[in-house]
Amino acid sequence: MKKYNLDCNVFIIPNSMTKKSRFLLSSFVDRLEKISSLNGIQDEDPEVVQTWFVGGNSDNMTDHGFKLPDGTRINNGVLLHYIPYKLLCGHKEGDTVSYIVPIGDDVVELNCTLKQLDYRYRNFGRFEECLDYVYRNSRH
Repeated sequence: MKKYNLDCNVFIIPNSMTKKSRFLLSSFVDRLEKISSLNGIQDEDPEVVQTWFVGGNSDNMTDHGFKLPDGTRINNGVLLHYIPYKLLCGHKEGDTVSYIVPIGDDVVELNCTLKQLDYRYRNFGRFEECLDYVYRNSRH
């Protein structure tokens, strides 16, 4: 297994959090389970936050793919629009969070700088304020 590292920015799309069990596509649920496991999230049904990734020569890494530092192009569908809440909880605007995502038999470790104020939805405040807003407006 090869491990790649890539710096990126991430911001929250301030929709309600949801749980893994609310997704209907089994392939999506399986991918979310694998990502959760790689990131040390052991919850049976983790809450997830909708996010947007910018980096790897892409303004939308999830939907448009991205490039690794060695130039390898990764197509869309590798990243999900969701990150487990527990991975983000307690972090603030400007913090960097490590997020591991499988790419076939390999993995990419995304060094995600939390940058809510630099992108869309900045009117929801700093990263931690937006995360609190999403948490407070979700069913638990």
